[in-house]
Amino acid sequence: MVAALAANDRAALAEQILLGLEERGLAAGAWLVDIGRVRHALREADTLLRRLEDAVIRSASSSPLDAP
Repeated sequence: MVAALAANDRAALAEQILLGLEERGLAAGAWLVDIGRVRHALREADTLLRRLEDAVIRSASSSPLDAP
């Protein structure tokens, strides 16, 4: 039941977004390009954050916190 409700919520949200885009006069499908750009940017940000996380972990494991 919860999964079905979540699917209905997502569908309703998607419909509201599409209606809003149409009201603003965006050409049909033009927003797909923007979605692709955002997805690409998010993938790049995720890669960068993973590299940063790995560097922090390597740094923390290679040097003790309390040096004498």
